[in-house]
Amino acid sequence: MCIFLPKQTVSYYVSKDTPVFSAFLDASKAFDRTNHNLLFAKLIERNVLMCIVRLLLSWYRQQTMQVKRGANYSSPFAVTNWVRQGGVLSPYLFAVYLDELSIQLGSARVGCTVGNMVVNHLMFADDICVFSPSFSGLQCLLNICGDYATEHEITFNCNKTIGVLFCPKKYKQPAPSKVFLNGVRVQFLDQVKYLGVWINASLKDDDAIQRK
Repeated sequence: MCIFLPKQTVSYYVSKDTPVFSAFLDASKAFDRTNHNLLFAKLIERNVLMCIVRLLLSWYRQQTMQVKRGANYSSPFAVTNWVRQGGVLSPYLFAVYLDELSIQLGSARVGCTVGNMVVNHLMFADDICVFSPSFSGLQCLLNICGDYATEHEITFNCNKTIGVLFCPKKYKQPAPSKVFLNGVRVQFLDQVKYLGVWINASLKDDDAIQRK
């Protein structure tokens, strides 16, 4: 569904002879760098029962781990990272951490819309893509992402953030414009790997199927 929705949104615009400018953001170790104090505050803001918040706080403050190598174990050490890779609760907690970014993007009133619904971004854990029928709209969405990342200690790998221009067949492809994320120019390519699936500018699945 996370691949179907962006492709259908883009197809909707392309069928109306309108190009779509997109960017696929790469967050570096997003789970590990989650600010625990901000996450704690966001849980309270969303009216999560305090008994559950205290339970989580107790778990994460008191947990210890050991490293096993063969039959040997290391000494126990404390782990205070609430949102760690492989944790059962990590995707849910990270969703709470990024929920405000989604709200800000949706409230920007720029980017793609389908009917009366703004569909200018998609998030699947730390995999984020934004799209707009104009370069200026895409830049606005990237500015929102960049500002949010700075405030919430999220690091986007600007060198791995890829832009893709989806263009109608009869439309003259515009010259590449300069679009920036945190001051670094976004590189535009003909294809990008999103959630393990290759999406190309033509929206055809041939290459992805051939790779499989």
